[in-house]
Amino acid sequence: MGKKHGDGGGSLFSAYLAAMPETTNSAQVEEKYLPDSMKASTLLEQLGAERSWSSRDVEKDVDILERNRLYTIKELRVLSPESWKEIELLPLVKDLLRQAVNPPVDYAKLKQEKKKMKKEKKERKKKEKKLKMENLKMDKLSLQDQSEKSKSEDATPGNSSLLPGPGRIQPMGNRIRVTAGNGTTYEVDRYCPHKHVDLATKGVVVGNTLFCNKHNWAFALDNKGYCSKHGATINSCKVDW
Repeated sequence: MGKKHGDGGGSLFSAYLAAMPETTNSAQVEEKYLPDSMKASTLLEQLGAERSWSSRDVEKDVDILERNRLYTIKELRVLSPESWKEIELLPLVKDLLRQAVNPPVDYAKLKQEKKKMKKEKKERKKKEKKLKMENLKMDKLSLQDQSEKSKSEDATPGNSSLLPGPGRIQPMGNRIRVTAGNGTTYEVDRYCPHKHVDLATKGVVVGNTLFCNKHNWAFALDNKGYCSKHGATINSCKVDW
């Protein structure tokens, strides 16, 4: 085997690791291994190039591996310590090969990291579920409050919206009475045909037009409640208040 020249350097695996990005989980650590399909001869040639071994010495080492039917990294990786002893390579070459194909890994640490990640994922899902339930509860309470408020406004005596006059709106089941700006009273559908918004609370009278201020749909009271922009109607008809 040729003599090592120069100031040397780390092993092939050390150089391989140095070129890899920093990692934090087990999946990334496993990616640092040399690929199973890599030829053992290629690894030996790289080791020899790092240490200025002669090509003849490298060829001899490759020949020894091939005589033992060791052609790839995968086959080197599965060798037991007893099998390594039977291979007629110099101790240095054996150590470098073993270090390259089976680098030390702190499996206990990896196991702890996996456990920690699993726990964090579980806690995150639990928090997301809790937040979702709280939002649903708040939405439900908000809808209940709006419903109660609407009922209260409809039933309150003296409510100005129930009185006749321009711009007044009076709920009547699924219909409402609306007084236009010219004093004419119309009876129309209570709910907007767009998103079924309650026009008794969201309707605004401007002149002879009833606006749904949720999405700004405009219905002509004096034209059968027709919304010309969207081709929908609230079926208005003149009535006496």
